[in-house]
Amino acid sequence: FTDTITGELKPDLEALRNTSLWHRTRTAFLNRDLASLRQVAPDIEANLPGRADALRRFLDVCTAWDASTSPAQTPADKRLLILSDSRWQRAAVGWTIPSANGIMHPDGESIEPLQSTQGTCAKGLYAHAPSCYAYALGAGWERLRSRFGLQSGHAGSVVFVIRGDGRELFRSAETTTASPEGRADIDVKGVELLELVVEPGNDGNSSDWGIWFEPTLSR
Repeated sequence: FTDTITGELKPDLEALRNTSLWHRTRTAFLNRDLASLRQVAPDIEANLPGRADALRRFLDVCTAWDASTSPAQTPADKRLLILSDSRWQRAAVGWTIPSANGIMHPDGESIEPLQSTQGTCAKGLYAHAPSCYAYALGAGWERLRSRFGLQSGHAGSVVFVIRGDGRELFRSAETTTASPEGRADIDVKGVELLELVVEPGNDGNSSDWGIWFEPTLSR
């Protein structure tokens, strides 16, 4: 809070207001609260023009979230669904914030593209260990296919796990940057709740930037 104190050791009221304003904005984003973001946007544009790009990123993510549905709510005639384009029931990651189709840094400064050993990937889930993305399937899907690995440039070690209704359906070997990109092809018939989990390897969770590349449901 040093930027909210003047050289005379008095509170800088404008800086305090702006700090509070950005805190409200970031909280609305983390809660995927599009209405609150839209409400605060004019104040950000007027008082914090340097945050305009971050605000735009927040609005883009929340607009997409607002338009999305869970896999359980997806119309029955849709045969394929990329999970990173759908709505999770809950999500948690070990560092920064849950992110789909890119890696967003907490204050919205930038979105880092997902990078596999095969290059940039437009679709996927950032899953720094320990992490879990849970999706309601409503027993309406048959298979889950996904590639997985570490974000290029990060020398961690992780294990990828898939659970259906609490039962382990898949567990990878320990994955490092030296590992070939992994693949999972799992039967999810009858599954109500799907969980994509990334666990730290034996060396802790430093640099454990796990990624689920193009996780896709089919029926």
